[in-house]
Amino acid sequence: MTQSTPEFGLQIIVTHGPEDPSKAILALALAMAAASSEIPVVIFFTLKGVLWLDPNIGDFNPEPQFGGSEEYLQALPDIGITVEGCSACVMQYCSHLLDEASGQYRLREGVTLTGLSAVSVRATTVQTLTF
Repeated sequence: MTQSTPEFGLQIIVTHGPEDPSKAILALALAMAAASSEIPVVIFFTLKGVLWLDPNIGDFNPEPQFGGSEEYLQALPDIGITVEGCSACVMQYCSHLLDEASGQYRLREGVTLTGLSAVSVRATTVQTLTF
């Protein structure tokens, strides 16, 4: 790893969007729990999971014991969790968020777009959970 690359203790991959919010809520809850235990966490949203990166998606609360999606999504960067999105998947599923003038996607604050190669390389050294 280079000095500019953060070292993570846990990588969480979210593949489900609002069509299966329970899986996403569990992934978000685990990310928060790990970060609260001082484990450096990166959460990568891919496939329909990138829909959670839309700041206007709304709040989903399929598992009341865990809380709602919006609470987790807003808190991720605030507690130091690195938030990434699959660039190709954002192009596919979040085209409605493209700002034509700037060419940028209007995603949640703090999201970095990256590709699967970065995630797969990281998975060779970082514990990875997929939801």
